[in-house]
Amino acid sequence: MNCLAELPLPKTCGQVVCVTTPAWDASTGSLQRWERADASAPWRRAGEAVPVIVGEHGLAWGLGLHEIPQGDDGPRKKEGDRRAPAGMFRLTGAFGFAPEAVGKLPWQRVTATMEAVDDPASRFYNRIVDRQHIDQPDWHSSEHMAAIPGYALGIVVAHNPRNLPGAGSCIFMHLWSGKRVGTAGCTVLHEGDLLALLRWLDPARQPVLIQLPEAAMRRGFGGF
Repeated sequence: MNCLAELPLPKTCGQVVCVTTPAWDASTGSLQRWERADASAPWRRAGEAVPVIVGEHGLAWGLGLHEIPQGDDGPRKKEGDRRAPAGMFRLTGAFGFAPEAVGKLPWQRVTATMEAVDDPASRFYNRIVDRQHIDQPDWHSSEHMAAIPGYALGIVVAHNPRNLPGAGSCIFMHLWSGKRVGTAGCTVLHEGDLLALLRWLDPARQPVLIQLPEAAMRRGFGGF
């Protein structure tokens, strides 16, 4: 089934990363890449579907390019809920431990002083910052990215683009490390699958992530 048939994608979008899970509370799913030559061309599969892991508690409606359908009873994402965001989101950059970029997305090298701020009271909430360049750090909670093996390679998901406090922060697609049964809110892939995804993504084609339970994917969701 073409999971894009009923979804209101931006006309400028030429690449979609489509993640589906069996249900809202499922922590496992699959990822399929799709592409089209232009807005009038049909969507075609790019590569085969690959396994992913999402939030430990599943998915919850996040904040992105979509609107949540009226009357939908799916959970809403909150800071610390250990759910990955559901909906449609731009993919805006990549990061990793290597000094040189992997793929075409804007690259940020992870250094010893880089932190992903998840403190809703901070003015830097939901942002990756370099502590050594911040005059007055005001956060009490963050991820020290260089200390997290899974952040050796990752993609930035533009969830909660207005940085609304408590709505969920620092969402990435990154390496599947260890024997994970669920994440704190990110989507993780095996290294070979993540490398293939990064090398395929092209910022000129305005890529987006669509992440939904299978039933919601079949129904489609609200417009922009």
